Amino acid sequence: TVARAIDVLPSPDPYERKSDETVVDSFLVFRDELEHQSNKMQLPFRSALNFFERPRSGYFGGPDCLRKMQEEDNLLVVVTKIDQGALIDNPNGVQPGQEVVVHTQFDIRGGGKMCDCRQTLFAMYDNGKKVRLAQATISLLLLDKTTGKPTSQLPAWMEPKIPLTR
Repeated sequence: TVARAIDVLPSPDPYERKSDETVVDSFLVFRDELEHQSNKMQLPFRSALNFFERPRSGYFGGPDCLRKMQEEDNLLVVVTKIDQGALIDNPNGVQPGQEVVVHTQFDIRGGGKMCDCRQTLFAMYDNGKKVRLAQATISLLLLDKTTGKPTSQLPAWMEPKIPLTR
């Protein structure tokens, strides 16, 4: 479910809680990632989810490593749940070319089989102001592609790439 009101946001903010690992990534917004709403440009939730995907994929070494895990090691990293999804109305709007920042907290559960990613998207403004645009907790599961069962067995080549396994 996606909420559009500030009063339904989880408290405390997801990025302010203790986690196993926190990653901060920044990106520029492109015109096709925005929608025109109420005389200003806003970021729709589907675009927020795309911004959330980039740090999660990067955490596992990027698309090439995820493809190698799938093709050579028969492992899949799948999204099992999106929880506490919220899109916050931004009175300032968002412009093409504007910087956005994603805070991602990775919490490993189930002996390494599952990972909760608490993610928050912020718009950055020239005056240094940071405005929260969206947040969600996205749950991942590591699956053995052959058996279809959860596993915690990462390939040896992958372990140095993931900070939580070092």
